[in-house]
Amino acid sequence: MNIEALSAHSAQEVFDYIVGALLKQKAKSQSADKCGLLHGPNGLKCPGGWLLSKPQVKDIGERYAIWSQLVSAGLVPHDHCNLIQDLQRVHDLMPVYKWRENFKRVADKHGLQLRGKYYN
Repeated sequence: MNIEALSAHSAQEVFDYIVGALLKQKAKSQSADKCGLLHGPNGLKCPGGWLLSKPQVKDIGERYAIWSQLVSAGLVPHDHCNLIQDLQRVHDLMPVYKWRENFKRVADKHGLQLRGKYYN
């Protein structure tokens, strides 16, 4: 899944892809000053980093104000933007051991289900 094909995917598919990747990763993608990074050290990624390639990140920069710009450009559906931003908040603000319970809250908010092997 990538940013170019995002509109072809349902919110459930976007949620499953990003959350599955984050739960498998088991770590935050962040800089030394604790700021979230789309593509961090050791191959770590934040929610948006799983949708954007390294060249795309280089073009737009590492900070997350980009999501509204991507919606305006028609690259990200508005509903997906809200979902990605909610997942971003969990990644940035919650300790990793609390991710599952907070991803459940995001799923409930967006009318989605927890699915996949990383939820067990």
